[in-house]
Amino acid sequence: MAEGSAVALVLGMLEEREATARVRVEGLREEVARLAGALETAEIELDRRVIAREEPGPAPELVGGAEVMDRIFRRPLSARTHLHNANDFGRLLVVRGRFR
Repeated sequence: MAEGSAVALVLGMLEEREATARVRVEGLREEVARLAGALETAEIELDRRVIAREEPGPAPELVGGAEVMDRIFRRPLSARTHLHNANDFGRLLVVRGRFR
């Protein structure tokens, strides 16, 4: 009987460790999926920036030119959510100057 209870104890410990490992694996799978999505988003952003740098052109004319630029600059700074950093804002100032 003592041998049977020892085997049951070992099997119980193994099952507990297996359950813990399964939970960890599932958590890591979820994290990998989240990171894959973040990586895809970052790669798209990088591609857009590379294209914008390599193919400078009449982008302001395509989106409405001076009229759109004036509407952007009439809004308060907090409403300019598409201006992610000072460099973007500086580029817009340069472009805006071309339409004045």
